[in-house]
Amino acid sequence: MRDSCTGSYDVKSKWVATAARLLSPFPAIVALVGGGGKTTLLYALGRYLHQSGKRVLLSTTTKMYPPEAGQASLWLGSEPPPGDSLYLWGRGISPEGKVEGLDAGLFSTLTNDYDVILVEADGSRGLPLKVWGQGEPVLPSGVTDIFCLASLQAFGKPVQDVLHRAELADEFFALPEQVDLELWNALRQYHERTLRQLVDYGVTIRLIDRGSPALWRKVCDESYSAYLWSEADGCFPQKSIRITGKKNKQRFEVSKAKRFSRRGDSKGKVTKQDISIVAVVLAAGRASRFGGGKLRASLAGRPLLAWTLRLVNSIPFSSRLVVTGADSDVEELAKKYGHTVVMNQDWQKGMGTSLATAIQALQSSGNEANIDGVLFFLGDMPLIRRKTVSYLLQQIRSTKPDIAYPTFRGKKGHPVYFHRQCFPALFSLAGDEGGRQLMAQFPDHLAVPVDDEGVLTDVDSQKALEAVRVRLNSQ
Repeated sequence: MRDSCTGSYDVKSKWVATAARLLSPFPAIVALVGGGGKTTLLYALGRYLHQSGKRVLLSTTTKMYPPEAGQASLWLGSEPPPGDSLYLWGRGISPEGKVEGLDAGLFSTLTNDYDVILVEADGSRGLPLKVWGQGEPVLPSGVTDIFCLASLQAFGKPVQDVLHRAELADEFFALPEQVDLELWNALRQYHERTLRQLVDYGVTIRLIDRGSPALWRKVCDESYSAYLWSEADGCFPQKSIRITGKKNKQRFEVSKAKRFSRRGDSKGKVTKQDISIVAVVLAAGRASRFGGGKLRASLAGRPLLAWTLRLVNSIPFSSRLVVTGADSDVEELAKKYGHTVVMNQDWQKGMGTSLATAIQALQSSGNEANIDGVLFFLGDMPLIRRKTVSYLLQQIRSTKPDIAYPTFRGKKGHPVYFHRQCFPALFSLAGDEGGRQLMAQFPDHLAVPVDDEGVLTDVDSQKALEAVRVRLNSQ
């Protein structure tokens, strides 16, 4: 079998058989999105299902090259092809020789004619990684399953050479020069958040990281927390998300996947984070000392709050909340960066109410039992480094304290972590109490010294904002 983003896979391989087993009950409409390898999987999975006696239709909502000999037959026009053979259906051929896709709204009307409809729903120009542009991906109506692909071959290579639409990535996460574990985690978290926002309940999202076991071992270490699909031994992706419940109150259930050897027997679990931590950004205050509108103030070309949102997006938290209040425009900014927004109706009473609002939101989500702790960020601290937060999380995972925080030259800073056993006390906070009063109640503290003055630097005035601008310009 092949480990590249292009080329053919053996239709009898365990890898393709595993992909078929992952599908929802028939009739299923499957969208393939993300990095290179979608077309390869489309044809291999289509042939496997067709040879298994299923009525299968292949198509696209964008454009793709016509099938080669042995992959499928080409069917063009407005009428759907018969289900007794394997066809790629398109409207016509574009001037550049590609099959023009169908209207996305058509697919939900075809489920009586086919058992499985496989749809390539975006393009990546053959690159292993992808950031979506406006209007992407173009998901088919009635979609039941989404396979979002990325190739481990991108590791260690220049980002600009392997990431399609890299120029858009800066809106969502920081870009290093080469693909590393932190970027990979940030990219896959971005994929998951974006797809969750696009689909209705009842849709299963699977993030598939393509690569051979040798490549997996080369790039994987204990800090890696994304999702594995091994082409050689038929691994499940480590994490799948099924969206259930009512549309106006979605719940996201995470199912652990099993890893199979070539013989199909259990062979241990893929390395994953040992605890689940939620990031909460506090952004509810009036900022009266600043003169109002602080979190929307421009700093080096982006809103002040965006610096914290981008930092949080670059780290693999289990979920992300932003607590808003005085400034209604902050909500739109937080949603732009893919964060769940919670409104603190009592923001005038102080920060304690924002902490309580965040805990109440987690309790109401129905997922509190799966959360080990919360890391609270302030929305006006733009200079905290990503490696500082990563190091803090490492220390939290190894020691599992009740409360943890970074220190710089002996002074306590932010962000601040609270274990789940602190939740009842946080929920009862009011006024300007904040979390400091919990220090005596929960004495198991972890102070983590860091070489990062950003953990102390907040912007509470116009003068402070100008000082931060000067520091950024000098770096």
